[in-house]
Amino acid sequence: MIKGLEIDGEGNIWVQHGGPNVPTFSVYSSSGELMYYAEVAGDYPDGNSWRFYIDGNGILAYAEDPADGYQVVYILEVERNPVETP
Repeated sequence: MIKGLEIDGEGNIWVQHGGPNVPTFSVYSSSGELMYYAEVAGDYPDGNSWRFYIDGNGILAYAEDPADGYQVVYILEVERNPVETP
């Protein structure tokens, strides 16, 4: 399932997976080649209700429906997991 789509400053397409509590992405080149997987590192609340904004300057995120009643804007770093070829 696809939960979201973004394009970074290099033209790479970030596809957010639907389902995982930890926000997870497949990142494709502009030609459609799977480059790597990325997931948000850390213990952030409300991982399923997040909205992401990805561009050449980085990633911003916030929870649409925060459990504690107020929203926080996060500036995120992404952990990349290389794609293994068979």
